[in-house]
Amino acid sequence: MWTPPNRILAARVAGQFGLLTRAQALRGGVTAKALECHLSSGRWIRVHSGVYLTTPGRDDWDVRSTAAVLWAGSGAALARASAGYAWGLVRAEPPVLDVVIPASRMMESQASVTVSRSRYARVRIDAHAWPHRVGAAHTVFDLAGGRSLDRAVTLAARAVDLRLCSTQELVEALSDRPRQPGRRLLLEVLGDVAGGSESAAEVR
Repeated sequence: MWTPPNRILAARVAGQFGLLTRAQALRGGVTAKALECHLSSGRWIRVHSGVYLTTPGRDDWDVRSTAAVLWAGSGAALARASAGYAWGLVRAEPPVLDVVIPASRMMESQASVTVSRSRYARVRIDAHAWPHRVGAAHTVFDLAGGRSLDRAVTLAARAVDLRLCSTQELVEALSDRPRQPGRRLLLEVLGDVAGGSESAAEVR
């Protein structure tokens, strides 16, 4: 088992579920030669270009989602179904990870990670959650887009029930999304969610 050369790097590895980027490793005191040795010996596994798993054998949601965000780089975050799963708003783990990056950057998707660009990426990300993800309120509306009102109400009520966000935060998020499908009805319904309704059936 690989032992990080210092406590700072050890804390980073632990916080990233055993993952390190090439830049993090080099800044943390791992030489380029040692890094290549770790990879060639199998002590480290290359998950994505420039992203390595220092604890081979682990392959779960935390590792895959964190690796995707690290690979996507500055300003990247889980989005849509991936953010929804990370927040606990959806129960099924998405087969392909969704990551959003700032519109100022260019990056190609790959088989396991779909990359989208958004000019709202930085302002809608919850940087306190790890791995970084679009905030819960905006995730509700990302998941509800193009779906039925029932779906939107269910997601909103679930987010409030889980204390991921408040009804006011949902209203504020919706106010920043003038093109959200069914926006007017959603604003009306959010008042009912605030009153304790947990489903579209209750609202009706």
